Amino acid sequence: IALGCPRPLLAALSYEPFFRAFLRSRCGLICLSPGIAEVYRRFGFRGDIQVCPNGARDDLIHYCPTPLHPDLSLCVGKIEPRKRQAQLAALPDLRFVGPIVDPLFPANHPGYLGPWDREQLFLQLTEYANLVLLSDGEAHPLVCCEALIAGLGLVVSQQAAANLDRSLPFISVIPDVAIKDCDVVARAIRRNRQQCQQVGRDVIRAYGLREFAMSTWVQRYPPLLQEAG
Repeated sequence: IALGCPRPLLAALSYEPFFRAFLRSRCGLICLSPGIAEVYRRFGFRGDIQVCPNGARDDLIHYCPTPLHPDLSLCVGKIEPRKRQAQLAALPDLRFVGPIVDPLFPANHPGYLGPWDREQLFLQLTEYANLVLLSDGEAHPLVCCEALIAGLGLVVSQQAAANLDRSLPFISVIPDVAIKDCDVVARAIRRNRQQCQQVGRDVIRAYGLREFAMSTWVQRYPPLLQEAG
């Protein structure tokens, strides 16, 4: 699966030699999003490119038609600067899950639920109204697929919105110019929860299953391998 980071980030993470090697290769590429495919085309890749989003384990993700915590939102993932959890820590209606590596995020935060393993995530994700992911660097975050299948709406950054239908009322994308404005973000999170209630969880889950379920992914991927071969 092809890398799709901006050039400065590629260099900083020592990924650029691999990126350059892909550009020179004659192999086909399978990318996680159209945005990543566009990066390769922009830098001169002339081979075949296919796009295949992530697939989530719909057979393991628990789903409840009514959230246990309808007024709470969830941030899932490593708590680190690029995901901005420390920025969101002042919002009382957020709960945070994941290991803490950002020293600015207080370990004794009342909304911190600790790290969850995959089994706990699949069981308890559906208890919350929506998922918040304001990352500044993502290919196609699997947790967004998992959240949709669990019935949650999404509030995400531009960089975390790959493969999502932004016209849907339960998907809210925060523009880059507003990403550091806590008031704007807080209003977007609350509005998204309200829109999720109006739409209904069954509609959210149906979209997640149709677009990102592993049962769909396993049918989509093998033909792409043949085309990219």
